[in-house]
Amino acid sequence: MSRNSGVTKENVHKVLGISKDELEDVNKAWLRESSPVLSGRAKQHMPPV
Repeated sequence: MSRNSGVTKENVHKVLGISKDELEDVNKAWLRESSPVLSGRAKQHMPPV
């Protein structure tokens, strides 16, 4: 995740300028939206989270 940009899971909300709770909501919403769409092939191209 931190490809010399200095962004980690811990500070990404600060970098984006949102609260951690908001970030959680975004993550959950994204997972809800994308999980039915992710086929086996798409998952192969996704970096491990």
